[in-house]
Amino acid sequence: MSDASDKTVPDVKILLANRTGAFALFSAEPKSRHEGFFVRRNDKMMKVAESIRLNLPVTGVLNELWRMARSRGKVTEYFFLPLHEEGLVYELSEVQEIELCLDIKIMEDNRVWGRKYDVEADGGALVIRFRKEHDDRDNNNIHREEFEGFAAIAGDNVEFLPLHHWEEHQYQWDAERSSPPDSRWVFKPAKIRSNGFAIAFDESKNSAVSKAKDIWSSKEELKKEREAYVGKLVAAVPKHASEQEKLAFQCAKNALDSLMLDEHCVIAGLPWFYQCWTRDELVCVKALNRIGHLDVCRKMFSRLLESISTGMLPNMEGTSQLAAADAVGWLFFRIDEWLAPLMQAGIFDEYVSKREKETIANTLQKTIDTLWRSRVKNDLLITQPKESWMDTEWGADSRQGALIEMQALLLAMFRTLRHLSGQRDSRESLVRKAVMKHFWTGTFLSDVADQKVIRPNIFIAAYVCPELLSRQQWSGCFESVLPKLWLSWGGLSSIDKKSELFTDTYTGENNQSYHRGDSWFWVNNLAAIVLHRIDDKRFKKYVDKIIEASVSEILYKGATGHHAELSSAKQLEGNGCLSQAWSAAMFIELVEEVYGKVR
Repeated sequence: MSDASDKTVPDVKILLANRTGAFALFSAEPKSRHEGFFVRRNDKMMKVAESIRLNLPVTGVLNELWRMARSRGKVTEYFFLPLHEEGLVYELSEVQEIELCLDIKIMEDNRVWGRKYDVEADGGALVIRFRKEHDDRDNNNIHREEFEGFAAIAGDNVEFLPLHHWEEHQYQWDAERSSPPDSRWVFKPAKIRSNGFAIAFDESKNSAVSKAKDIWSSKEELKKEREAYVGKLVAAVPKHASEQEKLAFQCAKNALDSLMLDEHCVIAGLPWFYQCWTRDELVCVKALNRIGHLDVCRKMFSRLLESISTGMLPNMEGTSQLAAADAVGWLFFRIDEWLAPLMQAGIFDEYVSKREKETIANTLQKTIDTLWRSRVKNDLLITQPKESWMDTEWGADSRQGALIEMQALLLAMFRTLRHLSGQRDSRESLVRKAVMKHFWTGTFLSDVADQKVIRPNIFIAAYVCPELLSRQQWSGCFESVLPKLWLSWGGLSSIDKKSELFTDTYTGENNQSYHRGDSWFWVNNLAAIVLHRIDDKRFKKYVDKIIEASVSEILYKGATGHHAELSSAKQLEGNGCLSQAWSAAMFIELVEEVYGKVR
């Protein structure tokens, strides 16, 4: 459905994911320990295959959305993950010698010693038994788990010649990201000559072999199922968008949909943000609804309403990790966004039961009361270090105190309560007055109370609480801050470019640039939505440039067809996590905001 081969470069990354949580990420040559074929086990990612390679240079990539095709001269590779089956199908246009490298491990477990592989042929399948045994030479303080598992490779005409060979691979991407270890010894089980096979993994040999054989034997039916599903998902496109924008819109819908798990959780991103991060999920809700997953959103609302504790949600579902101070605000903002049209149309009772409405209202009231007692000082909501979405520290910058988007989200919660109860809470006006007193400088809203700090979080405030300022005030505000944040390629810096903390180049796992220069695509797309709403003519050049940058990143940067986490401020790049749910979600919203909703 989408062809990126005319502009792709040989090292373009391909990424596929499915409902089981499995994913495959490959470059022409492996550049990261996070690349390979992975399956989900006990809320962890288990790496199975590191790479599948031919001794031919990559000359192009065709993204069909439901599968990826990669050209190596006259030979074409096809990569496919069934929608609900845990396995990878790899096919070739002709028989070739294939180099398969394995690195069976839990994604984060980089221990070197005690890795045992045994290789055998079993009923036409190649079976690799892996054992991670305890070894005192390892650092066993963080990862103590020892386990056994089986990888199976099955196809129609697969020839195996056992190798039992180890080789060290250097990972350029990890080195550039300051993400050790940037090299690893991987295992080649055999020389393989074939035109394709399926790979599966399980804790038992029989199950792994059965999975691989079943997937291979039913691959044509599985292809038709996924192709039909994706075709329906992406069929509707905005009529007046350009062809490139339509293509990127289709890719974004497919990318967001592929990050959903069968248990109706939306993971934050791939390859390494494979957990369900609460704020990320909630930012994605509107787009999830637009691509047909209202049932997922409702289940998410119910699940998260039950997860609120002391007025907060954890940053990840099912954990006692650091609180996501803004997640409860996003929860009730998105609930109100869902309920308001039903109320306006007079059909609320047809879709929401009396009990459900009471549960939402009571939980919201209790949450506001708890926050008011424990977190509100001088009528402003106070956030601890690393509790906002800008959740990293560098030097003395940990972003804490009274933050602008937190006040806007609190006001959005009051608005939701007002819509549910029909009454205005007197504390709402107190917060509004305090915001104007402590954040409004006369020309713009500061990022932090009683300081003149410029960051793009004012766009989040405008998105969730547009009534905070008049349209004229918002316009003036944006005119004041855009020169301080604007990047010529079409993005926003995450901090004032004149700040001593500003870093123009992505620093990877070193947090120096992360929220201090790096440009986040979800915020860029959100900002363009706000600018279009406030004054589509006055801010048209910014909106157009942001769309252009996002389209380019989705189609030709990072992992083709996916919207990455962020870019360096210096130039447009696809950096960080290569497929970020909220980046894709906000791009979907942006396109529909500018070109109209599609049906």
